[in-house]
Amino acid sequence: ELDTPTISPGRALHMAPMRGGFGAMIENLDVTPIDAGRGDALRPALNRHGVLFYRPGPDAAVSDEQFIALAESMGEILVYPYRVTDQDYADKHLSRIDTDSASTNRLGTALWHTDGTPEECPPSAAMIGPVELPGHGGDTMFADMVAAWDALSPRFQRMLDGLGALHSTDKPARRSGEPAIYGKGAHFVHPAVLTDPATGRRMLYVNAHYTERLIGLGERESATVLQMLYEHINTPEFHIRWEWQPHDIAIWEERLTQHRACADFAGRRVMRRTAIKGDRPR
Repeated sequence: ELDTPTISPGRALHMAPMRGGFGAMIENLDVTPIDAGRGDALRPALNRHGVLFYRPGPDAAVSDEQFIALAESMGEILVYPYRVTDQDYADKHLSRIDTDSASTNRLGTALWHTDGTPEECPPSAAMIGPVELPGHGGDTMFADMVAAWDALSPRFQRMLDGLGALHSTDKPARRSGEPAIYGKGAHFVHPAVLTDPATGRRMLYVNAHYTERLIGLGERESATVLQMLYEHINTPEFHIRWEWQPHDIAIWEERLTQHRACADFAGRRVMRRTAIKGDRPR
């Protein structure tokens, strides 16, 4: 059933599922204008599919105001606490990710991650779209954390279930050598495995960008298990790779998914993004 087009509840939107129901194309979204009721249709579709893509076409530009309104229809916007030097929009509801293939900062988001996990209440969802695309490359990939959990053996699942994981901005700050982009920094312990309250599905909640260690394991044990999980998350069968075209929009549920940029581009890659406030993961 997930491989056939579906109509989302609420205000009707036509969804065309992608890989076994992970990911879906929104085929009839109108952004002129967006009303609050549109979020009533997007939220359950996002919870079902993890990531949604909208391609308005080469001549149908989406303004910053329309981009923000679409995000606001799904919840309160979070002014993102990291990459503060990139927030050069007058409206701080938007942030800007500006990378160039000639610089090393293109590698900053090329690790699998979910956003803001060092915070007590990370964002629940996020949106991104291109402002300027390179001549080639620069795709974004998304990974299904429910599928990643389901693919683990029951014995390994039992070992992970109930463990906490420390998430910290110190880890990417050390790697990048640019601690200023993380402001005052943050760290928090979240469960290594989450349960989706809407569906009961389980999902992994550790990521290579922010997770420092697993609580309750020795340092070497933690490092070994995390490395195994990071390699497991990199399994191609869990992934969607999105090749950007002008004016595209991707919306993803932060806990059901991880994402990463592909640092294979030549030229400049500029993206606009915004995030939706979330509660504490359980």
